[in-house]
Amino acid sequence: MGIEYRLYITYNIGMPAKLDISGQRYGRLVAISPTGERRGGKIVWTCICDCGSTSLAVINHLRNGQRVSCGCAKTAGNQIKKKSAKHGHYVGNVPTATYRIWSGMKSRCLNKNVPEYKNYGGRGIKVCERWMDFSNFLEDMGARPDGLSIDRVNNDGHYEPDNCRWATEIEQHNNRSDNTLLTYNGETLTISEWSRKLGINKHTLADRIRKSEWATEKVITSKIMTKSEIAKQTNKKRWG
Repeated sequence: MGIEYRLYITYNIGMPAKLDISGQRYGRLVAISPTGERRGGKIVWTCICDCGSTSLAVINHLRNGQRVSCGCAKTAGNQIKKKSAKHGHYVGNVPTATYRIWSGMKSRCLNKNVPEYKNYGGRGIKVCERWMDFSNFLEDMGARPDGLSIDRVNNDGHYEPDNCRWATEIEQHNNRSDNTLLTYNGETLTISEWSRKLGINKHTLADRIRKSEWATEKVITSKIMTKSEIAKQTNKKRWG
């Protein structure tokens, strides 16, 4: 019994449970989610600072007080926090989804240290001057509806009132700049939209375009063959 007990204790010490600190505040930083990256064996977390910036921090640096902000000026950070709190977009010490989206929008366009910067600020996408103030963003867009996120109508345009909307994940995916559009019988849809309309896997449609280099009509109208039909066709090509 003694040996079994010692093995049990050793196992639990060597396999510590992952600590979930999401929503917890550390100074002016609120932990949002783990990035999956590790530094020195410790998990790196994405955090939102009171100044609106997104910042990455190692979990033990947050817990031991080494990281308490993104590095912004203390006075400026407190002013922004008070302003956002006045509009009811801090619940206790945790920012609402609307405030986090606004913060993330600015971070993607302004902070060269975040991974998403290359696809936004790195290619010239900007946040309009009016929306640098959260109260103006809130006035123009309103609070985020459940399940929606901010989307730019013109994917190459800036974050500004005339170019933004609250959209579903599907709407945002269909609005990506790297989407392939297919037009058949006067109807233009993305591969994902044709997939849902035809009941054909989107990867099958993509393979027809990229690998087979089929014409659009053949991509859209060709039926899906069964395994036996594929085998029969293969044998016919091989043996005649």
